[in-house]
Amino acid sequence: MVNGLGRVPGRTVAAVRGLWVRPPAPADLARWGVRAAFWATVVVTAAVVAGVGVVRWAGLQVARLGRGLAGVVRLVVSGPVVARAAATAYGLIAGVAIALLVASDWTGDEAVAQGPVLITAPPAVAVAAVAPASTPKPITIPDVHRPTPIDIPRDKPAATPAPAPATAADQLAWQRHAVAAQLPHDRPRVVVVIDDLGLNRPASRAVAALPGPLTLAYLPYASGLERQTAAARGAGHELLVHMPMEPERGGIDPGPMALTRDASPAELDRRIDWNLTRFDGFVGINNHMGSRLTAHRPQMTRVLRTLKARGLLYLDSRTSARTVGAAVAGDLAVPFAERDIFLDNERTPAAVRAQLRKLERKAHRDGSAIAIGHPYPETVAVLTQWLASLDDKGLVLAPLSAVVRERMRPTAVAVHTGTQARSQP
Repeated sequence: MVNGLGRVPGRTVAAVRGLWVRPPAPADLARWGVRAAFWATVVVTAAVVAGVGVVRWAGLQVARLGRGLAGVVRLVVSGPVVARAAATAYGLIAGVAIALLVASDWTGDEAVAQGPVLITAPPAVAVAAVAPASTPKPITIPDVHRPTPIDIPRDKPAATPAPAPATAADQLAWQRHAVAAQLPHDRPRVVVVIDDLGLNRPASRAVAALPGPLTLAYLPYASGLERQTAAARGAGHELLVHMPMEPERGGIDPGPMALTRDASPAELDRRIDWNLTRFDGFVGINNHMGSRLTAHRPQMTRVLRTLKARGLLYLDSRTSARTVGAAVAGDLAVPFAERDIFLDNERTPAAVRAQLRKLERKAHRDGSAIAIGHPYPETVAVLTQWLASLDDKGLVLAPLSAVVRERMRPTAVAVHTGTQARSQP
């Protein structure tokens, strides 16, 4: 079938439903002529052979009537002469027939190569132009040379799947290790960070026993950190690495593997890696001492790039008013915060209470405030009472990561830069 209307043999010339079949092509005519000539040759050859046989038989009969006439007839119808004549004639006729037959095949291939004969029709004519108004609608005959459009069903585009919720594997380390805390929206947050943990185990245990969530910073060169930090996390506290850094004043040792200004890049990287592999489960670091290093932009840039690569946050303890830690962290898009209040520069209960009152006022004013203390007996005693009174004060204790996250939001209260620099190494 061709376009659904059928294939018509080339030799057929007829009218089909008012549509004229295309006249035979010249190639068709040539093919028909060759075939006719072939069959004519076969017939002529048969006639010649039969005629020679008849003439020879007649000659033999006439030869019996007389010697003179018989001699002429014998010459004409003699076997060798007749055989040569017949063979020559038959060879010529057969050669012509074979040549014509080959030509017929070649012509037929060309005709087939031109494609099948298609039913054609004149352009569609609107019958309604000449028919009365009461006649039925005209039938338009399609042009079979124009491909009929095929409505190919297409698959509907797949709906865009909703994004999958973030899993622990998709989160950064500071988010993955953060303490989950349900914080009311209408209460200011206070963060209490306790530094220098790990060396004095009884003092560290006393801090970890306080109600949380506190944020506990362990010195990386303390012993038994895996057990100590696991117990602190089990008690609901968040963890930091209390990174030792070079102080401004000489003669004060920040501890082994401290980060210093004169360390080569390779040495600085080695020390950072050592300090960050002493225990697991922390959200970031804050500086232990470091008044000299935190004021040095090149080294702090290297430190904070490492934190970003590891998905950690940075808390600037602000042991120097010249620190560039927060500025560099902001430039590198590292999650960070700054300490607002030191609790125990003076190790007396009255001084600690006074600093806690400053922390309260700042939290109510700015929405959140961050304090840093130490595992002194005086600090632990005051904190035990103060933490129990937070609900009455309209405040909520929060882990550091929660405040960092809130301060990163565009609608959150602007990050407050601490103005109180601790006068220490």
